[in-house]
Amino acid sequence: MKALGHTMLVAYAYNNFDVDLKMSDQHAEKSSDMLKHPTSGILFPLQHRTTAVDLRCSRTLWEQSIYNIEATKPALSSTARRAGKTHRDLLGLHEKNQGTGAMSCRRQYNAWKMMLDLIEHGPEYFWCFWDLLGELDIMEAIPVVR
Repeated sequence: MKALGHTMLVAYAYNNFDVDLKMSDQHAEKSSDMLKHPTSGILFPLQHRTTAVDLRCSRTLWEQSIYNIEATKPALSSTARRAGKTHRDLLGLHEKNQGTGAMSCRRQYNAWKMMLDLIEHGPEYFWCFWDLLGELDIMEAIPVVR
């Protein structure tokens, strides 16, 4: 783990959790807080031929960050800088990309997912449509690394 961390080609993930250590024999005079708050961590190696040079972008990111009040070339307008980004900004991803039909890739996925959920979790009647569901078209494939 130490050698992997020294490569600087890893992503760190931390998780704080609570553990309540119960005692089987509790006495009023020995009562104490047995709730502990440990932290676990894990390293994910960056795949897909990532190099240290690929990660040398922190200065550029900070110069354009919405949190940098001295940004010389902000990536966002002043209105967007004040508002910040939310999960709703993800709804615009691949908005204009067209799939095989008249629907956008996003709409095709939503329709496919709804049909899959009906087949898998809906009434037994929908099971007969399993063979008709088919696979989604690949829009952007991330190569598998082993």
